[in-house]
Amino acid sequence: MELGNFRGFEKKKKKSVTDDLERIMKEHEEDPFNVQLQEMELNKEEELNGILDTEATQWWQKARVSESFESDKNTPYFHALHKLRMNKALILEIQKSDGIILKQ
Repeated sequence: MELGNFRGFEKKKKKSVTDDLERIMKEHEEDPFNVQLQEMELNKEEELNGILDTEATQWWQKARVSESFESDKNTPYFHALHKLRMNKALILEIQKSDGIILKQ
């Protein structure tokens, strides 16, 4: 599976788990003493937390930072660091040995 397809799969999986969790929570509000719904809710919350942890770890690794920050609020920080590194590594032009400049 290509990296782009994997990210798309992860995004769809996150949406699916979030939707399932919302549905279960609504059902649980209507029947608060249903033990099966409580277990389903806990399982979906654990699954969602795992997906969010994986997402944060991926951005942390892409940003190549040594410090670790907790919370989903820092994911945009890691994303911005990654973009800065990618832009810094971007080659806009190359000068050949005969002095000719090649541009994209």
